[in-house]
Amino acid sequence: MSDHLLQYGFVFEDYKKKLFEKEAISSSSFINFAIPHPIEMDAKESIIAVLINNNSIQWESNKVNLVFMLAIKDIDKILFKDIFEYITRFVSDENNLQKLLNVNDFNEFLHLLASCN
Repeated sequence: MSDHLLQYGFVFEDYKKKLFEKEAISSSSFINFAIPHPIEMDAKESIIAVLINNNSIQWESNKVNLVFMLAIKDIDKILFKDIFEYITRFVSDENNLQKLLNVNDFNEFLHLLASCN
């Protein structure tokens, strides 16, 4: 995922290295989802890359089905906490997670995420 962010010009060359440095300090995986991000908020552009995988990925001691990879530029770092908490709250609900895992297209995915109260 990080390679795609680099390929499309959203992040700098050291983004992947910074992701792994952050993971070495503290895993970004939860029970069945992960929100990897570097400690520093210095992306070229703010973006969230999403991976939906019905076959789980072993991530530390968790089996992850959904990955939200965050790349946030410095000017947007004030939004990081809100984004992180929103995603975590939404995906922590098993019903919401299952709905996300079963979406058929990007518009349905966005509509579902926007439905969180």
